[in-house]
Amino acid sequence: MNGFPILVAVAIAVLIGVWYWTKKRSWKTVYKRTELTEQASDQYALLQEEGIRCRIRSVPIRTNMNAGAVAQGGLEAVEMMTVVEVHRNDLEQAKRLLEERVQGQYEFMFEAS
Repeated sequence: MNGFPILVAVAIAVLIGVWYWTKKRSWKTVYKRTELTEQASDQYALLQEEGIRCRIRSVPIRTNMNAGAVAQGGLEAVEMMTVVEVHRNDLEQAKRLLEERVQGQYEFMFEAS
């Protein structure tokens, strides 16, 4: 009888884990560089114009040096990476579009599933 709250807590933790895992796998990287370039902006604009679900965001690059600086109380500038991502259900359409429109102009990549 006393195990019921523990069972509920474990079930909730599992559901949150599954939700996070599926959400994280919903987006596939098309572009990844340490700076925002014309290429990233052009690819993002092209994908949006064609109605492809995509997003552009900056993510911190994690290094041991940054973690050490924070642990010692010092603040260090964190290097950011620009990432253009496409929803996994639109990935094939995005790949065809980018191959047709930007082939030879820009490099682009698709991360492995």
